[in-house]
Amino acid sequence: MGWDEVSIPKVPAMLLGAYSISPYDVSKLYQTIANQGGRINLTTIDAIADRQGNILYQHDKTPRQVVPREAAFQTLFAMQQTVERGTARSLQNDYADLHLAGKTGTTNDARDTWFVGIDGKHVSTIWLGRDDNGETKLTGASGALQIYKDYLSRTNIEKLQPTKPDDVKWVGITAHGSWDCSNWRVIPVWVDRGQNFCGGSSAPTTSPAAEDSDTPSAPVKQESVWDVLGDTEKAPIEEAVAQ
Repeated sequence: MGWDEVSIPKVPAMLLGAYSISPYDVSKLYQTIANQGGRINLTTIDAIADRQGNILYQHDKTPRQVVPREAAFQTLFAMQQTVERGTARSLQNDYADLHLAGKTGTTNDARDTWFVGIDGKHVSTIWLGRDDNGETKLTGASGALQIYKDYLSRTNIEKLQPTKPDDVKWVGITAHGSWDCSNWRVIPVWVDRGQNFCGGSSAPTTSPAAEDSDTPSAPVKQESVWDVLGDTEKAPIEEAVAQ
């Protein structure tokens, strides 16, 4: 993902980000996600030329696939949901048609507030904190996100349109983790073992940018997500959500 110099402690809280990392390293991580799992080393120098225009150095922009394209697409979709209906939904007021992706972050005691925003061309990382590591009294949404909004008003933004890998299908799902098979709410599912969704019916073709219908279709089959994925020993999704 780009964290060559970062030592991540192997403790349960690592999943919550319980370790220090710089905005530069955060940018490397999300650049990989935005680039469909392809990592390109970040640089401040694109090229060096002599006075005659001869190129003496050219930064290598060839991506190295370090994350499956399918996983990167699903992660980007989740970040788009953060903007559409989550902690960054205030962006919808002015930028709903751009389908931006984002991630807010707030550390303990509100010492740091973070926001990472992705459009069709740029990955932007904002950190907001005090030089004495004191409390900011802000969250990722009330602090860093507001700086990102100001940035968007001053730059050219492109619509985010990630390319869906062939092994990812749009599948309807209920709030309780069962297949719905309607177009009311769809998520991207990585079909990596030939799974059969919706009792044999076709998966919805709705894109993540499509709006939810006010009158959802009747469910075709209420089947556990884990049953289809072949991992029935796991707890149902509604029980696995952190309390």
